[in-house]
Amino acid sequence: MAARPSRRRTPDVFPLPRKPVPQGSPLGVAREIRRPGPLPDGRPGERLPSPFDCKGIPMTSPNHSILAVAHYHEPLAFWRRRGGWFTDSEEHHERFFTAETVEKLAALGVTTVVWPGYKGLGLQFERPELERLKPFRKLLDRAGIELGVYLQCGSYYAETFYEENPQARDWTALDYWGKPHVYSEFYRCYWRHRPCLTHRAFSEYVAHAAQTLIKDYGATYFNCDNNAQMPCYTPHFRQAFVKFLKDKYQTHTTEGLATFVRRYGHPNVDNVVLPNGSPRRPLESLHALPDPGLQDWVEFRCRLVAGNVQIITAAAKQANPNVRLCYNLAYDYGEFHQLVWATEPEFVAPHADFLFSEDGNQPRVTSDGRLISQVHTAKHVRAMGRRANLYPPHATADQSSHDAMALWMMEMAVHNQGDFGCLYANDFDLPDDDPRPATLRFVRKHEDVFTDNTTVSQIAVLRSRHSSAINWLEATEGRLLAQQALYEAGLQWDNVLESLDGLDRYRLLILPDTVSVPNACVKRIADYVRGGGRVLAVGAALSCDEWGCRRAKSAAMSLFAERDSAYGLSEAKTYAGAVLAAWLGLEGQAAGRLFAFPRLAHPSPLRWDPDASRAPVINFEHHAMPLNGEAFLAAVRDALQAPPLVETVCGNSNARVIPALLRSLHDRSISLHVLNYRPQEKVASLRVRLNLAELRAVSGAQVLLPDSDRLQPVAVAREGDATVLTLPPFRHYTGVLFGE
Repeated sequence: MAARPSRRRTPDVFPLPRKPVPQGSPLGVAREIRRPGPLPDGRPGERLPSPFDCKGIPMTSPNHSILAVAHYHEPLAFWRRRGGWFTDSEEHHERFFTAETVEKLAALGVTTVVWPGYKGLGLQFERPELERLKPFRKLLDRAGIELGVYLQCGSYYAETFYEENPQARDWTALDYWGKPHVYSEFYRCYWRHRPCLTHRAFSEYVAHAAQTLIKDYGATYFNCDNNAQMPCYTPHFRQAFVKFLKDKYQTHTTEGLATFVRRYGHPNVDNVVLPNGSPRRPLESLHALPDPGLQDWVEFRCRLVAGNVQIITAAAKQANPNVRLCYNLAYDYGEFHQLVWATEPEFVAPHADFLFSEDGNQPRVTSDGRLISQVHTAKHVRAMGRRANLYPPHATADQSSHDAMALWMMEMAVHNQGDFGCLYANDFDLPDDDPRPATLRFVRKHEDVFTDNTTVSQIAVLRSRHSSAINWLEATEGRLLAQQALYEAGLQWDNVLESLDGLDRYRLLILPDTVSVPNACVKRIADYVRGGGRVLAVGAALSCDEWGCRRAKSAAMSLFAERDSAYGLSEAKTYAGAVLAAWLGLEGQAAGRLFAFPRLAHPSPLRWDPDASRAPVINFEHHAMPLNGEAFLAAVRDALQAPPLVETVCGNSNARVIPALLRSLHDRSISLHVLNYRPQEKVASLRVRLNLAELRAVSGAQVLLPDSDRLQPVAVAREGDATVLTLPPFRHYTGVLFGE
């Protein structure tokens, strides 16, 4: 038996959190770290940036341009090792690097391709495949198409990578039984291992791969895949976790150690046990994070993923500041992604140009009448200042598939600022009636309308990061139910994060079962209400702090002889409002702007089974209107105490039309956009009433229709202070531009 390669120690625990270098320091943001010895592929050592260097490099503006990506990102070795591909695999693969393929891509309106880059087999192994990019890039340059490549950020091929990098055996994440974590816990890709991101050397390896793809092959766009930190039980990981706890709580100080004791009940930070489950009850099957060890462990893993992203982004931007990176977090598929994959998009977004979320939420109405939409994800990503790359529906040659694709494209144009992500994948021979090229031409023709905009909304919905982790089931179900009701009612809403940036532009803040909210956020909410804002708390909103601990009993308890645990569970709105006011420290007129509503009821709620071994999933099958949705919407209107910005009356009783308002950042003009989620039924007529004061002086408007080359004038009428117009027939989408 061959001798096992030596286990050379890698000198790098990634220190999280780490204090950034003060401004004005001679180190500054330009500080760099030199790796000892050669880089992993044997090239002479190069300087790589510290993980905080990318703080000084701006990410691409979300109001960029139309993004239409064509994907063929797997190398030949992947297709062969996975099995079940073509018998003429090499010839089939070669066809994607030809001038004929580039001509097809240009005809389809592609702006960017994602082609095979670094897959995790090892840079030396993959060099011959990468050489195909050099002549291919010349073909793309002549066609005006950007070269993007795939970048594997979270796994490597055990059969080739260790041969090329024997030291990487020390980087591999081990499960509780000491076995390498594989790419998938099912039957797929058992030959791919997952890294432990406490080893900075892994992140530097991928960062070097990114720089190689930029410098040697001219890549300017990256699809960064498989970002995750699986539960790891190596001594190296545990050492890093203990250091994280010491840094987070500052246990070297008297005050910091006291805080740790308040959290854990003892001062023995060095003895903290890593969370673990059993084969019958794995950790991934949990629906919440009830104790501080779980909460900190999940946060640490999420910050490791963000640290990996920081290092890769900094290296790529150092090689070319104009490079754009899209990180796949797969976070809105429906799993408890912070626990299962350690992906927290709010940690990653500051270091990414785009976020990728693999899900099955493509827009449609199901056979049982439920409206599915990717708007939930698009609005969250917009709140983070980014655009999302999302999967389109599966394309076939039938009319229903064409309708679904056209609807998806227009939903992405309206709500995702013209980012079409993976518009084409692996097959570029489209039937003549495929709607993608024509729809893309329409959106590009009106690019300034769809990309250079902000929303016009009355309502902010808090997407609480702490609640989504500590109370995943309650917070996720409550948020989806509330947002579903608002969207289907045509109310204009946005997501806001716990920082509550820009909150003052909204009339109403809704807290949909945001159970665990930081004290600083609660204080900001109180200031918002004192300034005239209004709050509708749903379910158990605000009942716990950022540690998941129940807030102290309020002064209101003696008035109602009730307990905090009853809050949010009944129709006792007066009582709930008094509790809410006490938590926020509000009284008088300010307290009168607080409203409460009981927990939203799902028609088929997810019931957590402690004996189940599968991870719970709240995916598109769980998207639904709440059973008490009408009462909730009545409570929203009562809390708003103002007419909705948009009201629609459709001539089709079965139509599902949803309006959206956007404002141009160029000239501040308003535009209206309407999607029909049942495109198989053409909307014969649609009467729209707009309650915006700034439209009262508008005397004309023009209609956008995808199947028309010209803008069509539409009459504008007045009904009191409202602007009223009737739109012509449309199938998937229509828009209105207001102006003279």
